Amino acid sequence: MADGNANLSCILVDDATYSASNWLSIDSASTFVESQNACDALSINEFGKLSFSVYPNPANTHFSLQGNFKIKNIELFSVLGNLVKRFEFTQDKYAIDSLESGLYLVKITTHNNGVFTYKLIKE
Repeated sequence: MADGNANLSCILVDDATYSASNWLSIDSASTFVESQNACDALSINEFGKLSFSVYPNPANTHFSLQGNFKIKNIELFSVLGNLVKRFEFTQDKYAIDSLESGLYLVKITTHNNGVFTYKLIKE
């Protein structure tokens, strides 16, 4: 169990995808990572409460965003912290059908309200 730890942002594990799928008692602020570099990639400034929704999640061919901030760009990272895709915020749906199944991190950069990161599971 890793719940009740609001300040725990990274949990270092051998297999982040397996852990995200099978560990049920974790705080929503926690993310499974496989290296310190991946944890460091999550160390971003966030301003205010998270005000975006990433859906559907889990996703198969695409995901969409809903939020109330003006978005500058969207980046998709592997759990190892590697940049996988970069999107401009001009689409209703963001294609991920070419990606392997697993856990990804969606990094949303806004114009004036900071950076937000969400977990996305690709089926």
